[in-house]
Amino acid sequence: MWFFIVSIIIISIIIVLKVIYNRYCEFVKEHSNLQTLCKRCNKNKSNIIEPVTSKTFNPNLIYCKACKAPLKIVNGKYGNFYGCSNYPKCDYREKI
Repeated sequence: MWFFIVSIIIISIIIVLKVIYNRYCEFVKEHSNLQTLCKRCNKNKSNIIEPVTSKTFNPNLIYCKACKAPLKIVNGKYGNFYGCSNYPKCDYREKI
């Protein structure tokens, strides 16, 4: 008797997982271009930092070695340090 109940539970779980997987596949097909959607959502936000190009390069600034964004001075718990201005996307930091 218990074997029958366990098998029904397992079959039910398999059916639920198939439904979830099918809905996920439909979502991915409908939203296959998520990068474009994110850019469209963040279009008017001012905290997005553009990558350094020859037009935006300033020799007086120190740039992040990970993402090439300008570093800024941050007052931390243990003193000042250079932190990436693209934080929290980039967590790069340097001692002053």
